Amino acid sequence: MAQDDQKVNYIDLNEFLKSNSSLFVILGVFSALSIYISDLGGGSVGDATAEIRVGFGGSLLLAFLLTLLIYKQLIEQVGSIEVLLKAHTKLYNWDLIVFTTGLLLLLPSMVYPIVQEVVALYYTVGLLMIFFYIMLSFRIVLKIDQLLPENGILRHTSIIALLMIALYISTEYYNYIDSNLQLIGTKPFSTSNMLPVVLDSLAVISVGIMTVSFVSLVYSIIDLLDTLGKLWRDFRSEG
Repeated sequence: MAQDDQKVNYIDLNEFLKSNSSLFVILGVFSALSIYISDLGGGSVGDATAEIRVGFGGSLLLAFLLTLLIYKQLIEQVGSIEVLLKAHTKLYNWDLIVFTTGLLLLLPSMVYPIVQEVVALYYTVGLLMIFFYIMLSFRIVLKIDQLLPENGILRHTSIIALLMIALYISTEYYNYIDSNLQLIGTKPFSTSNMLPVVLDSLAVISVGIMTVSFVSLVYSIIDLLDTLGKLWRDFRSEG
């Protein structure tokens, strides 16, 4: 029974490193990139320009993402996170224990610069918020598409009405933020006040919604006119 338990919880770290070498190479690239960007500042990253601080935070964020992907691969290999955690309690997995301990010791140096630099944190959180809004928008569009009527003309009319509403709301919101720039930016932003980055990210998404809505509206109107034209021709031919 003990031999079966050892077989289940044993992780060949050497084989894992070989089979996932590309992830470690990319992790090394982004880690080296963060060091290179920090060197561009001359002194400390805190004294560097906003562009350097943002790039430094972004490269560290990507390195952190690669670390998560490495452990995601480990979890998929062993079957579940419970099995992986149990494997870390076995002395025969000493190399895995050392590997995880080393990464945990690196985490503070990866996370702290992002949290410390307000500009880097602002844009990092902003990018994550934008990705979240994009996914949420796609889910809403798919849900609305399921609720729309099947009839051609009624469907086209409903889509045009929804696109006009989306275009109006996104335009009004962007104009509101553009005339109240004091609501966004890194100056009023802090870890206890996330509203500026939320509003700023929504402004970016509103520009995308305006563009997509306008293009889709033109296409939908043309499609509706084409459908009406076909119905008119069919009506004339039957008459």
